[in-house]
Amino acid sequence: MKVIGPNDTFRDYFTGSRGEGFHFDWSDIDILSTSIAEYVSMDNGLMHPRCKYIAIDKDCQPGYCKLLYRTRSEHTDVKYRYLSRDSFLDEKIYFSINSNSDIHVHGPCVSTAHGNQNGFDDCHAIPIHTDFSNAFLKNLTTKFWNNVKTKVINENVTVMHCVPKGPENGDDEGHQWLISFCVLEQYIVHSFNHVQFCSYGLIKILLHSEIDSCSDTKDTLSSYHLKTVLFHVLEDVHFDFWIPQNIFYCIRICLTRLLSYVVKRCCPHYFKPECNIFLKRKILENSKQIEKKLFGILKFDLTDLYFSAFSCSYISKASDGKCAFSDWDRRKKMNILLELKVTVFLRELELAFYPSDALFNALLIAIGTAKGYQTTYRECIDSILMIMDLLLAEQDQLKDNLTQQNSKRLIEIATNKMKVL
Repeated sequence: MKVIGPNDTFRDYFTGSRGEGFHFDWSDIDILSTSIAEYVSMDNGLMHPRCKYIAIDKDCQPGYCKLLYRTRSEHTDVKYRYLSRDSFLDEKIYFSINSNSDIHVHGPCVSTAHGNQNGFDDCHAIPIHTDFSNAFLKNLTTKFWNNVKTKVINENVTVMHCVPKGPENGDDEGHQWLISFCVLEQYIVHSFNHVQFCSYGLIKILLHSEIDSCSDTKDTLSSYHLKTVLFHVLEDVHFDFWIPQNIFYCIRICLTRLLSYVVKRCCPHYFKPECNIFLKRKILENSKQIEKKLFGILKFDLTDLYFSAFSCSYISKASDGKCAFSDWDRRKKMNILLELKVTVFLRELELAFYPSDALFNALLIAIGTAKGYQTTYRECIDSILMIMDLLLAEQDQLKDNLTQQNSKRLIEIATNKMKVL
């Protein structure tokens, strides 16, 4: 979602999980604010006629650049200076409409609570001119979002920005800016099919309920890391594999790939593979705890995954804005587990009368309840739970059929022996 200002002077984007289509209670409200009058040129130090800044990547860490802008002295001599992140954000706060509220700098964002317990983050960014972003995309090879690439290039969409965020290990002058692809990433997420979208949603839920709820691993992995892993997996796993009956294989593949990156302490940036997005101090310091958590999630069977997602659908927001599965009292856990068992039992009785092709059709209907990037949190959860219901019943039905077949086979063997005697 984007908002274009009067005379096309600014363009704001609704980003983060909500911009992707997930209306989770624990998600912040994230906005990307840009000024159309201030573009960045990436033409190796040459100024583009429509650009105010020149991006220089010399002496910068991978995925970052320095921004040069022109100034004039009293003698009309043209000079170039680097744009400081701190001065840029200070200026945004100074001219903020809400300057009397609790506004403050939080990373690359100008943030405030604004009545929302999880926060309102406004990231002020400088757009990279489409001449350069289109050239970058034309040289980028992909297997799963070529339709998005064609649309972005043909419609001349601004999808790359410079964000006032420095490298994880810092830079002395505060001049390095992160090259952000968040708008392009949102276009890609909006192109997901239902299974890809639900897989992404369930992994987000598992991250929140199993990793963020633990003090040792809180604020380590983020949705951005999960999205990057999913993009890498989508490049490797054929599109035809992302179908309803494979949804849990898809999730396990993503979690296994994430675990391998954590073990290696390295997760390559999807668009800039030379950039390692696991350089965050908390990730490196708590990597062993993250590994244990991910191993625990991968040991889940289908029922465990069902219970995790089912429990998330019952979470009610606490007064302090924090809620986690591990904080529940034992009675709530038992009540939900009992309701889970009843639900599965009723589903088994219902599916006992279904032919096999009807089960497959029901599975398709279940996944069809998700409406792509327009899906709400409740619809996403309901869709996942319906799929889990059907898969659990299908597993038990296959076991029963196998047991019946074995019984028939044993009876036949016994009958043949009796005939021989």
